[in-house]
Amino acid sequence: DFLRAFNADEVEIEAGATVLIIGGGNSAMDAARAAQKLNPDGRTVISCLEERTSMPAFQEEISHALEAGITILDDSCVDRVESLDDGQRQVHLNRYSSSESLHSMDVDYAITAIGQSAESLLPDNWVRTNQDKPGWIVDKASSMPGNVFIAGDLAAGNHQSLIGAIGSGKKAAIGVRKKLENYVYDYEGQTALDNLTGITQGQRTFSTLFSSAGIKIVPQLIQDRIKPFNLYQTCERCNHCIDNFGCPSLHKLDGRVVINQQTCIRCGLCIDVCPNDAIHWETDAGRLEPLEIR
Repeated sequence: DFLRAFNADEVEIEAGATVLIIGGGNSAMDAARAAQKLNPDGRTVISCLEERTSMPAFQEEISHALEAGITILDDSCVDRVESLDDGQRQVHLNRYSSSESLHSMDVDYAITAIGQSAESLLPDNWVRTNQDKPGWIVDKASSMPGNVFIAGDLAAGNHQSLIGAIGSGKKAAIGVRKKLENYVYDYEGQTALDNLTGITQGQRTFSTLFSSAGIKIVPQLIQDRIKPFNLYQTCERCNHCIDNFGCPSLHKLDGRVVINQQTCIRCGLCIDVCPNDAIHWETDAGRLEPLEIR
């Protein structure tokens, strides 16, 4: 609600106020930075349960918050709130890991940004156990995979970003295709999504893959040599970004994959996913410009 009001220019914060943001995800970082913009002479503090290294927010979002002068009290939780005579509230924070007293502060505004959760409607005797086949639901009684695939907030980790939710839907769709159509390709965006959410699955990189086979490669040399070539035909044959990644900003135009600059949010995942290295950033005088496919 706060971010919606901020974007609609419908919220004001008293100058010099202290704002407490409760939460450690990307929405909490957004709310904190928005509050700081509205109140540059005030104080904005983030309180989150997680320690700094395990906060659900992307590292880039955390860095931006710190650069804006926002204080992050990690491993903390609200113990109690007391009303003061001047209309402020005094918030007492404890260490989440040990429950010991951590900090007390007078607060003018408090904003909760602790996320949402999904309620599963699956039968109690169905459980997701087959981790090597993402999205499969297994019947406990028979230990056989059922015909149900999960995606979005019901699948662990996907709630951290819209891109993750889109990717999980595409991953589930590929699982259905494998089951019904003998489709042989895996979900192409898994590594990129794992990197996005900070999950390490042990995948080998392009360089280590060839090194283990005794082949010496110089990635930068390869990049320099393929830049002059028109890769549109390669994109036409590959089509992985359309079929397996599924970003709504990617579409075909006259046989060429193009990016809708109006809907692209500059997450850059398509760069990581593209097996042809055909997508890259364009810069203009140091400013990041829209993605371009070559």
